[in-house]
This record gives sequence, C-alpha cells and structure tokens, in this order.
Amino acid sequence: PGVLLLLGAGLAFWGIQQRAVTQQRNEHLDQLAQRISADFLQSRDCLRGLLLSPRNKLERERMASAEEDLSKALEEAQGKYATHPDFLSVVRTLRDFLWEDHGRFQAKVMEHLEANPAKAQEFYLQNVDPMATLRDRHLRTLAQQVDAVQFAATAEARTLSRIGWLGGLL
Repeated sequence: PGVLLLLGAGLAFWGIQQRAVTQQRNEHLDQLAQRISADFLQSRDCLRGLLLSPRNKLERERMASAEEDLSKALEEAQGKYATHPDFLSVVRTLRDFLWEDHGRFQAKVMEHLEANPAKAQEFYLQNVDPMATLRDRHLRTLAQQVDAVQFAATAEARTLSRIGWLGGLL
C-alpha cells in the first residue's frame, strides 16, 4: 500500500509539472512571436525614418539591430520548435521573406537613398503597400500557427495531467 501511495503521489506531481512546463513553453512562444513582429515593425519604422533623414546614423543602427534580432528570433524558433512541422514551415517562409522580398525591397530603397533620396521615396511609395500586405499575411500565419502549437501542447498537457491525477487517486 505504501508503494502505491508513493507512486500515486509521484504521478500526481508529474501531471502538475507537465502543465507548468507547457504553460512556460506557451508563454515563451508568445514572446518569440511578439519579438518577431516587433522586429519587423521596427525595421519598417527605421526605413521610414531614413527616408526623412537619409544620413541618420541612429536609424541605421536601429534598423541593423532589429534585423539582427529578427534573424536570431527566427533561428531560435526553428531550433526550439523543430518538432512542429507546420510551425517550422511558417518560420522558414518568414525567414525567406526576410532575406528575399523584404531584403531586396530594403536594399533597393537604401541604394536609391544613397544616390537620390527623392527616387528612394518614390520607389518606397510605389512598393510599400504590397510589401506590407505580404509581411502582414506572413505575421498573421505565424500567429495562427502559434495558436495551433499552443492548443496542441495544452491539450496534451491536460491529458497527461489527468493521467497523473488518476494515478494519484489509485
């Protein structure tokens, strides 16, 4: 009887622990998604600032910092959530967007900014709406996948917790 009681208590504790770990992972995933979104928006804002003040060194540094942090956040997401293929696919798509479409757009604006700020503004205004639409669509898809990963993890933790409690009752 004492061994069964000890085993039951251990299972109950394990169930509680599983829920706590899941809650931590879900919070981390929320923070990571918010960081990715904030870095994209900071990069956008810095580019706008450079269009107003092309020689602004602080805006250039802020943009470089945002893009560096964005790359790190995407790498972290790929590493920590590699067991979620749909989420991983969205993160890879965002990474590709960062380096391809978004990267080319920003590089072209910066190139024009160095040679002819008026042309940079014209190029930006002609291309910013489709780029923002694409970025926002990718970020919405990321948010949907974050929700899906969190829902699945919470459901799994709930099941494991119940198993632990049932074991504790025995």
